[in-house]
Amino acid sequence: MRILVIDDSAYARRRIRQVLEKAGYEVVEAPDGETALQIVREEPVDLATIDLLMPGMDGLELMYRLREVDDSLPLVVVTADVQEATRQEVFRAGACAFVAKVEKPEAVLSTVGTLLGAPYISPEQLDAFAELLNVTMGQAASALEALLGKRCRLHVPQVEAMPASVLPAFFRRRLPFTGAAVLQPFTGLLSGLTSILFPEQHAIVLIQLLLGAERDWGEISAAEQTVLAEVGNIVLNTVAAVLGDRMGTRLKMGLPIVVLKQAAPEMIVSLLNAAPHADHALVLVSHLSIAEAELEAYLLLLLPEDALRQLLSGL
Repeated sequence: MRILVIDDSAYARRRIRQVLEKAGYEVVEAPDGETALQIVREEPVDLATIDLLMPGMDGLELMYRLREVDDSLPLVVVTADVQEATRQEVFRAGACAFVAKVEKPEAVLSTVGTLLGAPYISPEQLDAFAELLNVTMGQAASALEALLGKRCRLHVPQVEAMPASVLPAFFRRRLPFTGAAVLQPFTGLLSGLTSILFPEQHAIVLIQLLLGAERDWGEISAAEQTVLAEVGNIVLNTVAAVLGDRMGTRLKMGLPIVVLKQAAPEMIVSLLNAAPHADHALVLVSHLSIAEAELEAYLLLLLPEDALRQLLSGL
């Protein structure tokens, strides 16, 4: 998850950055309002902390202008001005929370966690989960290698944890359009939804590798959809098997569903509607080489909070 820290003081930015990064957040900094607006326009963030007293554009004006760019962006005011009148004014301007600078930086961390609705996942837990998914994708690559008759090699994956509610913004930034997605629900001791998403050109390359024919991205035949479903089925069932083994249980998988050519944020909304009880998401960004082709895939795991806590407790 990506947090924007806005303050003209490099020392103040560093204090907040250190505590947020230690908790696993990605942090970007802005020393003034114009820089902050440019960042939000170019690469959407999940939350921003704002100092009030800054040269040029002050924090209050910045809040109003940020609301024009993204009216749903959570804003946390972090200021030395703790007057009650100031507090009331920033809330009228659209602040979601108010933290005094005299408090420890952990107060910012607690506020961020509350607003984003995410349980605390330590860097150690995230590393452990990344290794678990790395093993999972290694097993899936071996299965794909047998299916394709071509060498499949995985690169080091990137794993991010976030509330399900911010997934559309995450994919708007990282993957605006998907060529293909395969999704499967699962039930048991853990219940949720798994999905794998491919960028458009990478989905084309995958079909060419599987069927051995050059093609463009026109209408996808039933046979090609079946092939995509089989690839997704292999990967997603491998994920379920590893998670089930880790929890000492068996997870029951639903039938794979293929969704084609859709803007990623809208597709994510569809996935969230298919998993209405999922509060949290784990996203693995995986790069793999198949023969001479380089592919990117997004493995998505949607879980209710109790299922996520059960999983984390076993790491």
